[in-house]
Amino acid sequence: MPIHTSNDEALFKVPSAANATTSRPTILLTRGDLRVRGISYSNPHLIDLERRGRFPRRVTLSPAKVAWVEAEVDSWLADHLASRPLPTAVSR
Repeated sequence: MPIHTSNDEALFKVPSAANATTSRPTILLTRGDLRVRGISYSNPHLIDLERRGRFPRRVTLSPAKVAWVEAEVDSWLADHLASRPLPTAVSR
């Protein structure tokens, strides 16, 4: 069952073996959802990052539709935020 976001992209909830014990559905993100999170990479760049293990792998839903697991994308974003250099204090 899709949940519609404000930009009419859909978040798809699907059952997952990984979270079956918690009975929480896996939420899949569309390309539009990635853009909302600030990830505006081109499709060829995303494919390259996925191939090199530097971005979560996509889930193929049909020949023309792909999505990404929300928890994996959020973890990737958190890792990138944590690894950025902290601003240095400016002496006055």
